Amino acid sequence: ITNGSRTNTKKIRKKFLKWLQENAGILILNIGSIATLTAFTRNDMLELRMLSMVGSTSTIIYFLSRPPPFMKGPIIWSSIFLCTNAVMAYYILEEREGKTRQFTAEEENVYEEHFLPYGVTPRQYEKLLNIAEKVKLPRGKILIQQAELFDSVYLVTSGSTDGMTNMSRRVTAASSTKGNRNALAGGDAGAWIGELAFMGYLEHGREKQNLSKKDPSSSDGGSGSGSG
Repeated sequence: ITNGSRTNTKKIRKKFLKWLQENAGILILNIGSIATLTAFTRNDMLELRMLSMVGSTSTIIYFLSRPPPFMKGPIIWSSIFLCTNAVMAYYILEEREGKTRQFTAEEENVYEEHFLPYGVTPRQYEKLLNIAEKVKLPRGKILIQQAELFDSVYLVTSGSTDGMTNMSRRVTAASSTKGNRNALAGGDAGAWIGELAFMGYLEHGREKQNLSKKDPSSSDGGSGSGSG
């Protein structure tokens, strides 16, 4: 009985290995298809890229495992997808885990309060600091008025500001005071000054650009008549 059992086990193992060898490509292709499907359910871009790479790799292996002649089209396209996702995954990793310079205590506090909760990475924050300009404004200085096009955005990191209506009434949500971060449900949203006006400024620029594309002679003609 023992010898018979061993013989049956060997036969089953042999059949299984033969089946696995014959269907390895199909199994790998199905695994890749599952990985690709899972990728579309992920919110994290890095996970999406990595799973898509698994899917592309499985497709390449499947077509390479097929008997000749090889189908070059699917192999080439899957290789392009694989390389593209690999490059994008590298950029994401570099953005997330790349080393940044040492932030000051003030810069760290600003990052933790105004940027970290919204998914801004330290590298992105560092890039913003490199182009931002730190200014100190005197008391009573008016930064922005209603309906004014604004080409800058201010972030109050110290001190306080008051957002006022036309009726000279203070708007708490548009004002910044020390302690708002913990006192208000939305945090110190008033620390951001001019963000809506800045978006209006960008939108105005896009509309002007689109108008110029539709009628290239309009801007030139207007300039000419003004000079005359």
